[in-house]
Amino acid sequence: MISPERNPWRHTLLSCPLVCRDWHHYPLFYLREYAELRDRQQVIALSNHLRAKSRLGGAVKRVTIFGGSDPDVAKPVPQLGTFTPMLARKLPNSEVLQIRHAELALGAVPLASMRRLTAFPSLTVLELTSVHFSSPSQLVQLLSAIPTLRSLISRRVFCKSTWSHTSVLPLHITHLRRMGVWHDHAPAMMSLLTRLVRAAQVEDLEIGVDGCTTSLGGGQRWHQLVDSTAPSLKVFRLVCDTNGMPVAAFTNMVQSARLHWHLNLEHLSLKSLVVRNADHWWMLRVLSTVQSAAIRTVSICFTVGADTAAQVRALLTEFNRNNYLKILDGTLSGSTFASIPPTGVCLTISIPAYAVPDSKLGIHLGAGHGTK
Repeated sequence: MISPERNPWRHTLLSCPLVCRDWHHYPLFYLREYAELRDRQQVIALSNHLRAKSRLGGAVKRVTIFGGSDPDVAKPVPQLGTFTPMLARKLPNSEVLQIRHAELALGAVPLASMRRLTAFPSLTVLELTSVHFSSPSQLVQLLSAIPTLRSLISRRVFCKSTWSHTSVLPLHITHLRRMGVWHDHAPAMMSLLTRLVRAAQVEDLEIGVDGCTTSLGGGQRWHQLVDSTAPSLKVFRLVCDTNGMPVAAFTNMVQSARLHWHLNLEHLSLKSLVVRNADHWWMLRVLSTVQSAAIRTVSICFTVGADTAAQVRALLTEFNRNNYLKILDGTLSGSTFASIPPTGVCLTISIPAYAVPDSKLGIHLGAGHGTK
């Protein structure tokens, strides 16, 4: 599901009520697709609103519970304990639950309230961003309360405990099909995620690393995570920003992404952030480890930032100087990728929606730099 800030239609919907009074009620249903709850008062206000207009409860598809606005400062989320009992069965179409910048201490959310998540029948995605647990067992309890869970996305998840062994994993974890692991994680959490991947036989794995991912120093944990998916993995995505990444961490990242034993792999996506002195050769090293005869698509993407034209020119100059594209073509011409259809290989240069236009930066592509 597209996040609110990236939804191109959201600004249009916000503008509709300003056109005239008759248009005021038309976009309201669709604007309720995202619900952000920063404290208990907002939970109570949403509950009262849905009591008056129950139809709008069917519009909510994504619920985000914030501990704070600063991603580096985790704060308690008492509204989670209020949210589950007050809004149970009032959000029948809610698919995504996000918990961001939160600290979940032991006993902060009553177990009975946590279990009320079973009353959200459409909830299939759990996203954790900058969440601090006291123990890995708390995450197990959270997962146990969502029997319909199909996707788990974690970004910078930590815990105070160093003990990685937890209680028995929930039986319905076998329904988990997709997992995303981004940036730093506590060692105990990495061990738990590896257990989850192995038990669920995850088919879709996404990993995102950057120069701040200090846990790459323990490359063995990332290697175990990727290796645990070998029997079942069909889709693998790796997003890497090598800017500021130590050599040892970079080496661990590349070694962790060895795909020799992933013989059922069908779709491979590699994305590299284009910055000064970025190393894009890791993509070729990962491609060289693919042994799956089932591979059907390969996507290679270079994401540029605000200085679009200058970065694109630098990237193409680097490709020309190092014969990068020629080597890439030679790799993809190997026997491993022979069964890929003509449209199965995608090479793109991506410009994020938030990138500043070159015209505002005074940078313009000159003659001879157009695309063919």
